[in-house]
Amino acid sequence: PDILNNSFSYNSNTVSASTPFPVHGSIQTAAAGSVSNCKLGYYLSTDNVLSANDTYLRDTTFSPLPANGVVNYSYLSITLPSTTAAGSYYLICKADYNN
Repeated sequence: PDILNNSFSYNSNTVSASTPFPVHGSIQTAAAGSVSNCKLGYYLSTDNVLSANDTYLRDTTFSPLPANGVVNYSYLSITLPSTTAAGSYYLICKADYNN
């Protein structure tokens, strides 16, 4: 089944390296079948396109996902690496990132 990353946000325009910040969002299955599990991968990028140059931050697993259903999450914490230089970045979330 198709898995969609419906929404994704965090509550700060400024994030410091080594300091956790909360992430909120929702994912959805877009097919009649349920999904036994789905991993969302989170990346730090200098642009808005996921590429091999982006920094993997973490993943989280949702299991199971209901058929044609939406799962909301608001408990996820992400921490940028301590080596992250000051600057502007994009936080990218990829649904089912390991497939």
